[in-house]
Amino acid sequence: MTHAASRWHVSDQRAIEYDIISAPDLLDPDNTALLSCGRSNPGRRFVVVDAQVAQYCATALDTYFARHGIDARIVRFPGGEGGELGDQHIEV
Repeated sequence: MTHAASRWHVSDQRAIEYDIISAPDLLDPDNTALLSCGRSNPGRRFVVVDAQVAQYCATALDTYFARHGIDARIVRFPGGEGGELGDQHIEV
């Protein structure tokens, strides 16, 4: 019996930093928590959302960023065990 193994090693010279924000009523258009990081004018955001969560809040995300004039690229990423696949991380 053979046991197949997969292994990924990713390295880069450039440091990557990002903010994780948790706040009540995060997608309420009057809540500015998501605007508290990054550029606000002109504004753009790269947003990674769990695919299951996106099913319930995709419209609210679009509405929130549009109301604040933010160009948001929203990427749905598989959550749970499916989100741990190396190739998907590289694509993002």
